[in-house]
Amino acid sequence: MAKSRAIFLDRDGVLIKTLKIKNKPVAINKFKKIRILKTTPIFLDKVRKNFLLIMITNQPDVSRGKISKTFVNKTNEYIKKKLGLDDIFVCFHDNKDRCKCRKPNPGMIFKAKKKWNIDVKNSFLIGDREKDIL
Repeated sequence: MAKSRAIFLDRDGVLIKTLKIKNKPVAINKFKKIRILKTTPIFLDKVRKNFLLIMITNQPDVSRGKISKTFVNKTNEYIKKKLGLDDIFVCFHDNKDRCKCRKPNPGMIFKAKKKWNIDVKNSFLIGDREKDIL
């Protein structure tokens, strides 16, 4: 079976608008606040025939008790359907949990690689912050 190429996409700031408080990004906490960036569907339509489109997102506010896992999953499924993404991988951990899935660790990419037989050397990651891409 031939390996697939993928574009790994961060959620907040890449697929949807990031909310900021005191110039610090914060996760959305209400469904009505979801705003897909204008250029996102245009870009995805241009690359979808050659790449799997996979969202990878850190959502530590779940472990911090600020939002529910149900809300994050509902939000992610809406984005997946609206944009025609192939899959979603989420890390719900906080920094202190020291998990292997939280970006910049590669755990979510490794899970996607295994599930989709992805050629990671010929794939890309698009994030809005340096720590997402490290």
